[in-house]
Amino acid sequence: MLLIIVIIQNKSFGGMKKNLQNRGYSFIELISVIALLGIVVAISIPVVGGLNESTRKTVVASDIQTVNQAVKAYLGSGGDLSELSDPLEILTKLKTTQTEEDRRTYVGFTGSMLDPRLTIVPLTEEEKKSAASGISWNTKSQRFEAVEKGGGFSTFVLDSDLAEKDYGTEKREVSSLSYNKDDGWVWAHVEKSAPDLPGATTIPTGIPVDTKPPVPPKLLSPPIFSPPGGTLDISELPFQVTIQNPNDASTWIVYSLNGGEEVQYNGPITLTGDTKVVAYTIGDPALWKQSSNASSSYKFEDLPDPVLLSPPVITLSGTEFNEDSTSVSFDIENPNPAGSSELHYIISVPSATLPNRSNWKEFIGGGAIQYDDYPKGFTITAYAKSLDTLLYIDSPNAQRVVTSSFFGIPLDQDVLIILDASSSMNQNYGGESRYEAVVNETVRAIGHLGNNVKFNVAMFDGGIHWTDGSWKLHPANQHNKDSLISQISVVDNDSGTNYAVGLSLPLMFKPIPKTVIFLSDGEPSGNYSSEVSALQTAGVAVSTIGIGLDADSAANLEAIATSLGGQFVNVSD
Repeated sequence: MLLIIVIIQNKSFGGMKKNLQNRGYSFIELISVIALLGIVVAISIPVVGGLNESTRKTVVASDIQTVNQAVKAYLGSGGDLSELSDPLEILTKLKTTQTEEDRRTYVGFTGSMLDPRLTIVPLTEEEKKSAASGISWNTKSQRFEAVEKGGGFSTFVLDSDLAEKDYGTEKREVSSLSYNKDDGWVWAHVEKSAPDLPGATTIPTGIPVDTKPPVPPKLLSPPIFSPPGGTLDISELPFQVTIQNPNDASTWIVYSLNGGEEVQYNGPITLTGDTKVVAYTIGDPALWKQSSNASSSYKFEDLPDPVLLSPPVITLSGTEFNEDSTSVSFDIENPNPAGSSELHYIISVPSATLPNRSNWKEFIGGGAIQYDDYPKGFTITAYAKSLDTLLYIDSPNAQRVVTSSFFGIPLDQDVLIILDASSSMNQNYGGESRYEAVVNETVRAIGHLGNNVKFNVAMFDGGIHWTDGSWKLHPANQHNKDSLISQISVVDNDSGTNYAVGLSLPLMFKPIPKTVIFLSDGEPSGNYSSEVSALQTAGVAVSTIGIGLDADSAANLEAIATSLGGQFVNVSD
């Protein structure tokens, strides 16, 4: 078989024989040269570039083994490569012959070890930058080796331009047994000192060699695409895709685009249009089995502008904790198209600074909040998170508050409570007077205020009936709560229902409170429109509460709340 290959490469065996004999080879050496040429001739098929990485590595490994056989023959015939490291210099050495004088007496192979056409392909600059696999010369073991990254060159090839090049002769080490160049016995013996006899030899014993059968190759996991495929806006082109290898670091990824050439993955892929990416992982076949293919398709279109999602709808079973209810249930509804978003929410104390949305919980189902967990009340905040940012934008926050309240109006921020202390407040309200009921509700509400708010209470009748004299809001700590509760609990009421006086009170405070609750049970005495205008100008929000009102009085209080951005509550006797 080897002979046939050599004849094909050299056109004529006779011509090759004559050529070698002209170079000074003996018939025995000629047979050896033919054998070496038959081994090296496989390197003349330079089609490695079109193979996938696994096949290319197999071909390169075979070439390395072939050339290393020639290295071994050269060293065994007295050659010396110990001072060389450059691959081309080493190949040149292997192509030399011994001098004519030494050839006559040398016992061994004296001719060239390699086909003169054999040369190497250096690594390209791009391959060096990408740390591609290559071949290097190991000066310690005196052999060529494949390396995963770097190396001196990429592969062996045959160059016909080198066929007639003369690589010269060299003087190789003389063996201890040579042919006799003079008359007489065929051998000429070279005297050498006998080596010293070795002393006693200690043979170490250890753990017996493992005789277990080899572990079969392990199947590799397929690669992972990031981001996954889908329909994307054409404005995002060029677009980068990363392929992650979930396997051992010794393995690598091979991929192709739109069914094209397979190449090794070395970093993010830049897409310039609709693309299908197919990839698999591969490694040393003795250790790993190639993974199944993974694919991901990317389509680019002109997409419409993303739509802002609507905020969720939060439903509560109550707006405050009280003696009758120590638990408040909640539910959250998503008003947006199915599949467009998911709900996320967070529960916090009232008026607290909310953490980043990435720390909020995904809403799975409703629940209940206990008074023991939030004795000062709580705020539940939620939003709709987009599942496709090209089509939808995250919604604004929706928020509901459960806290201390005054006749159903939440007390979750700084507030001034203004109470009607007129004599009409002495009318019956559930077994006590309206005034007593209002003062008791005020005491209860103050007791449940969160410590993050500030507060005060003032009263009016025909004029200013009572204040604590400070003209400012106090932090809702226990000392301030107890102090104000003890004062308002002993204040008596008097005659007159002057809305103008009551509505002028907020502007007397320094600083002016931004939230006010105004409570009355009667028809106002006199005009108060200028006071309402002043509050509007100052940006004060006023909520109103009516207790035991007729229709006309209720309408007056509701109009005040509406014009000043508050809410109106009508409490019946």
